[in-house]
Amino acid sequence: MAFTRTYDGDAPVRVNKWLGQTGVCSRREAEGLIADGLVTIDGEVVADAGRKIAPGQTLILNDRAEAALAAGVTILLNKPVGYVSGQPEPGKTPAVRLLTPANRMGDGAAPARDASLPPIGRLDEDCAACCCCPRTGSWPRR
Repeated sequence: MAFTRTYDGDAPVRVNKWLGQTGVCSRREAEGLIADGLVTIDGEVVADAGRKIAPGQTLILNDRAEAALAAGVTILLNKPVGYVSGQPEPGKTPAVRLLTPANRMGDGAAPARDASLPPIGRLDEDCAACCCCPRTGSWPRR
């Protein structure tokens, strides 16, 4: 069954911003769904990422959009000393570079080297700890 929600805000807002604020997906994920033609407003396919939804209009994410959002991956990484968890400074190595198909567990697909896996929180270079990196942008906001 497709995701359906009626916008009840006071003023028109960009579709990707509203989806991000409601926790359905991140703004970037919403832009991808719009580009793939998986979002409709009142029966009309949303073709422009800048499209606004007005109060009273109904947005629908079709079944393919829901499947794409559900296919997110969350990585738990044992971050060793010497790596940074977040955006690295010049000369520093981000911990997500340690992820390779050879060292993963489970049956899920291994994320590509350029996959967006933003860590939740910040772990300094000089500490070892578990680092949680979800591919989906909505998970950290829940």
